[in-house]
Amino acid sequence: MKMPRCSYLIFITWFVLFFGCKTATIKPADYSGISLEQKEKILKKQNDKLNSYFSKKKWGEIYDMLAETHSKGLKKHDPGNRDTYIFEWKKVMVWPVKLNVRGIAGYVREDEAVTENIISMKLIFFPFKTYKRTIFHSWKFMEGQWYLLECDKELDEEDIKSLKAGLEIK
Repeated sequence: MKMPRCSYLIFITWFVLFFGCKTATIKPADYSGISLEQKEKILKKQNDKLNSYFSKKKWGEIYDMLAETHSKGLKKHDPGNRDTYIFEWKKVMVWPVKLNVRGIAGYVREDEAVTENIISMKLIFFPFKTYKRTIFHSWKFMEGQWYLLECDKELDEEDIKSLKAGLEIK
């Protein structure tokens, strides 16, 4: 009795995989050699991405960034329910307001960073006024990228001075 052709192929494949392959160990990537300049470039890119989410009012995308940080174990505070988070932002940022967020500075200290951003809120209806304020985003570096710890944070003058001096913020 003859074996069907596909049986030969299955047997040969199994034989080659079982006896012919060496086991490979995959080493985790080493990010300790990343220079400060590379970290700053990655931080600028992540901060610009976050600021574009703010400008376009994509609250769900911001929530996803915070949830990813929590899933990596970098943030102890759980961002909570996604729908509740989005609802709270929609409630705070009234829809007839045009947002524009841009980064103006970044302060990197080893694997932690804080970015300083200007948020402009322009009323679309009369009286066409623009309100500006400074907000801060805090980040943590791990596995070759920056993870968002907190966004839209306001700091007092003392914290800003310590930040610029390179000291830790409470």
